Amino acid sequence: MRTAQRWPTMMFSARQAPFTVSAAVAMALQPILLTLSKGPQGFFEYSVGSATLACEVLKLLFSAAGLCVLLVRQPELRGSVLSNRPWREFAQFFVPSLIYFVNNNLVFVILQALDPSTFQLVSQTKTIFTGVLFRMMLRRRLTIFQWIALFFLGCGTACSQIPQGKAEDGHLQGTQFRQQAGEPGGHMGLESLRFPAIVGVLITLFTAALSSLAGVYNELLLKGRVTAPLHWQNMQMYIHGVWLNFAFMMMYDGAVIRSTGVFHGYTWVTWAAIICNASVGITVSAVLKYCDNIARVYAHSIAMLVVMLVSVPLFGLDLTAQLIIALLLVIASTLQYNIPIEYDAKFDQIEEEAPKTV
Repeated sequence: MRTAQRWPTMMFSARQAPFTVSAAVAMALQPILLTLSKGPQGFFEYSVGSATLACEVLKLLFSAAGLCVLLVRQPELRGSVLSNRPWREFAQFFVPSLIYFVNNNLVFVILQALDPSTFQLVSQTKTIFTGVLFRMMLRRRLTIFQWIALFFLGCGTACSQIPQGKAEDGHLQGTQFRQQAGEPGGHMGLESLRFPAIVGVLITLFTAALSSLAGVYNELLLKGRVTAPLHWQNMQMYIHGVWLNFAFMMMYDGAVIRSTGVFHGYTWVTWAAIICNASVGITVSAVLKYCDNIARVYAHSIAMLVVMLVSVPLFGLDLTAQLIIALLLVIASTLQYNIPIEYDAKFDQIEEEAPKTV
């Protein structure tokens, strides 16, 4: 009978910390840059479909270049690129690619209703989803202290400013109105939707569950062939991402793109957001390959803390009591989750003196 396993809490070790920290930095910049890339009226003035496609193409090009450099420097790895059943492996990478495709486009929709801090806080529920999927799919065991840490993380999420979302009621505004008026630049993409904050919260919970599923499944694929180069494994997933996002772009924004161009409405902030999104995908793959999904979700927690602090001066958000309590609970949860159970035996112990003999 196969027994459950417990993973080591070494996600912040000297070997794994560079991957975790890099992913955290990229994740922190992602919602900030996406928010800054909105137009003056608070909606995206560029095609979301073309932006996500550009991100996938950029990741594919980077991975292809990285693979070429790796094989030139280490030609002995050429025999480990293809698996015994390459087409089956290529098809397997379609599953996480499809889920990431859905998530990447829903991020634009979510940020129409939520500010970056609330988005990051609600996204922390992926820690709970990941813990459950680890137990069910990978048979990874959590200690009772770690489950309690996940509970406190959920409490921290509930203490955020979710009820104070600043989105307007569900109307189609901005570019959609301009399209109906015959003005250039407006289109009926997902980025033109406006709806109450509670809808944004529900969509964020849905994407958190999908992200956890994709992460666990992707970790299975990446670690299924330990000797396979990470760049090659990423390329297989990004190839699926390119054609999926191209089909999405032409379906929703095809008419506007043909009339105004693919890069209509792009600014330097838009390109910065695209590069950041590509960095998130690449660094998360490295975390899954060389660390695990728990390191990924805690990298997201670090990103949330950074976004909360930066959003106060950058977006004029108030550092409310709710956010402070949520911040403290998430920090406590992170510390409790990563403390080894063996540490409790050594914590606050008084050394007993040997009895004196007469």
